[in-house]
Amino acid sequence: MNFITRCLIIGVLAINVGSTMSQVRSSAETDAARWTDDIAPMVEAIRQEYKLPAMAAAVVRSDGIVSAAATGVKRADRPETVDVNSRFHVGSVAKSMTATMIASLVEHGIVKWSLTPQEAFPKIAEQIHPSLRSITLEQLLTHRAGIQPFEDDAEFEKLPLFKGSPTDMRRQFAEFLLRRGATSPVGEHIYSNAGYGLAGAMVESVTGKSWETLMRDYLFTPLGLRTAGFGWPARDHANEPWGHWARQSGFEPHSPKDKYIVHKIIAPAGDVYMSILDYAKYAQAHLAGLNGRGSVVSPETFEKLHKPFGDYALGWNRQVINNLPASTHSGSAGTFYAGILVYPKKNLAVVIFINAAGNGSDTARNKLFSQLLKKYKALE
Repeated sequence: MNFITRCLIIGVLAINVGSTMSQVRSSAETDAARWTDDIAPMVEAIRQEYKLPAMAAAVVRSDGIVSAAATGVKRADRPETVDVNSRFHVGSVAKSMTATMIASLVEHGIVKWSLTPQEAFPKIAEQIHPSLRSITLEQLLTHRAGIQPFEDDAEFEKLPLFKGSPTDMRRQFAEFLLRRGATSPVGEHIYSNAGYGLAGAMVESVTGKSWETLMRDYLFTPLGLRTAGFGWPARDHANEPWGHWARQSGFEPHSPKDKYIVHKIIAPAGDVYMSILDYAKYAQAHLAGLNGRGSVVSPETFEKLHKPFGDYALGWNRQVINNLPASTHSGSAGTFYAGILVYPKKNLAVVIFINAAGNGSDTARNKLFSQLLKKYKALE
């Protein structure tokens, strides 16, 4: 498994949009938002150019969704098409979601940003390696806690077998990490999926609730993200899109029921799915928060979530576009690809999904970002 987590590279890339299509939207999923599907030709042109199975995108202002579209098929070997209510896997974009959920816990007075492993796991406090006794929840969420990355299969293959529920496994993994000690200097930025797994285990220990329950209670439900869930979307919902592996011959459908999953021990780092409309609602919450309108957390807390330590904030990369700050993240566990860009000074956010990774999917995503920013005059 390899989580693709680089900053989005935004450039002005021109393409010829030669096709047209329409999208039928579901009023049950759009609420009162007034949006169009006029980005559909652009999405479809890029999808066809890179031979992607499916692609979805939405453009957002602080007061709602401006435009949304989804084109292509749920599986490369079948004709069933996606729509704006189809669910896609978000990969490492879920890091910002976990951080936002924890920020809500902080605002509710349930945990503190300064929470340490010793406080979260008092029964093993004396067994925690000295290098990790004083790391904080905030350091974990900014990748500055000295935790091993756990970005590829080889790292997972060396782990002991963890058993029980996802919460049980995350606690066992946390204890393993904490007893072993830091693998890089605490305070230095080392991107770590395991650090988010440890953060999830810490808040589970303090609250007595699973990370999954906390995400539903403090993020999904308050924001009305009705399509959000965990794991591969088609594992829970038979008619949802499959992810696709990149092969020399093209994209090969990945069965959501095979053995390949995002390991539960690092689920807080990247194992969430939702529709493009709900993804847009999530982006809207952050855009509105950065422009002074709180929702699931206060505007001040949204500002904290996006304030970078170097180039990385609490689940967000910091990027500068035309001399203005933007928050971005991309995510992939190898079979889907997701991207998010929040550009507060332009009052614009863009979200993109692809049900495949590799074979130019990252280039396609960046091209679509550039085209959408240009279309909505955010590059002027």
